[in-house]
Amino acid sequence: MTYNHINFITGEGIENIARFPDGDIQPKLKDLNRKYPTKVTMRLKTPEDFFLLLCLTDIVHRQELRIDEVYFPYFMSMRNDRVMNFASSFNLKVIGNMIDMIGADHIRVLTAHDRDAMKHCIKTPIVFQDNFDFADDTCISMFMRNFNVLAFPDEGACKNFQHAAKYFLSLGNGRKVIWFKKDRITEQFTLAQTDVNLEGARVLVVDDLCDGGWTFGKIAEKLNELGIAYRGIMITHLIQEKGLVLLLQNYDEVVLTNSFKDWKTEAFTNIGELRCKSVQILDVLKPNA
Repeated sequence: MTYNHINFITGEGIENIARFPDGDIQPKLKDLNRKYPTKVTMRLKTPEDFFLLLCLTDIVHRQELRIDEVYFPYFMSMRNDRVMNFASSFNLKVIGNMIDMIGADHIRVLTAHDRDAMKHCIKTPIVFQDNFDFADDTCISMFMRNFNVLAFPDEGACKNFQHAAKYFLSLGNGRKVIWFKKDRITEQFTLAQTDVNLEGARVLVVDDLCDGGWTFGKIAEKLNELGIAYRGIMITHLIQEKGLVLLLQNYDEVVLTNSFKDWKTEAFTNIGELRCKSVQILDVLKPNA
C-alpha cells in the first residue's frame, strides 16, 4: 500500500521547521497526496518533539488525511511508568493522553521498558517491537550461536525479551537463560538461579536501555567473579557516550541500535584499552520492519 511518509529523523516529507525569536516553532510539510494515509517516524526525546508531532497532527487532520501509524524508535518517559507520591507527575500517563490526541490507527514502539504500563496509559493500539525484529535473521542467529548463556539484568528484562529467550533455548546444546537480582542497599548483583555453574561460559547480556552504563559495569564484574570466558551485550536504547565507552571496555562483543542517536563508534577508538572486538549498530529507523 502507498503512504505519505513523514520522517522527523531524515527530514522526509518536511519542507522546513521555522523557529521564531520567542521560541515558537512551526513545521511546514511538503505536499501530501490526499489519496493515501500517512505514516510518521519520530524519535520522541524532548517536549519539543512532542509539540512538533501535535503540529503535524493539526496539518494532517485539516487536510482530512488518516494517520495510519506513528513509529517511535525512542519513546520518552518509558521508565517513568509509575508514580511514587502524589507530589510527582506520572509522565507516562501525561504522554499517553497526548498520544491519544493524535488519533492514529496505531503507534509502533521499539523495545518498551514496560509493555503493560504503556498499554495501561495509552488507549491508542500499540504494536511492540524490539531490536531482534530489525536484525537480519542470519546475523542474529550467528550472533546468538556464539553464546551458550543468555543473561538479563533483572526478571523484568527477561519478560520483555521472552520471545528472544525462547529462540535462544531452541538452539539447544544445553543453552541456559539466567537473570540477576540487585540488592538495593548494597547495590550488588547476584544470580537469581543458585544452581547454575557458569565457569567458562560464553554469556550474552540483553537489556532495553543503557544510560551511563553503571548496571552493565557491575554485571561485568559479577561475570568475572563467576569465571565467564567471553561476554557480549545487546542494548536497544543507548543514551550517553560514557555508557558506550563502558560497554566497549567491559564486553567482547557489543550490539546497539540507532534508536536514540546515530552512533558512530569510530569516535571512541582512542579512548584507551578496549576489551571489545566487534561492534554492530542495527538500523531501526525503517518506516516498516
